[in-house]
Amino acid sequence: MAITKKKAKLALPPASSNIDDKAMVEMINKGGSTVTKAEPAQEEDKLKSFTLRIYESELAKIREAISKMPKRGRQSMQEFMLEAILDRIEKQS
Repeated sequence: MAITKKKAKLALPPASSNIDDKAMVEMINKGGSTVTKAEPAQEEDKLKSFTLRIYESELAKIREAISKMPKRGRQSMQEFMLEAILDRIEKQS
């Protein structure tokens, strides 16, 4: 039969009577400043969805162009189309 030592029980530290109740109440009543949230400088750009009508032949061309990209860095169809639209806008500006 193995003999084991009893584990010491954890207990709260002894209450100290050094704390002055008046000083504690004064500190609580003094309070502190509240945290204020910074106002955003600009309004957030909200995401908007819409339906795009496209011919199947054009969609097939887009899928083919995406499939030729390397698999590791391949874009989704949405990313591909958005990039194409933004490139077109830059060229016209």
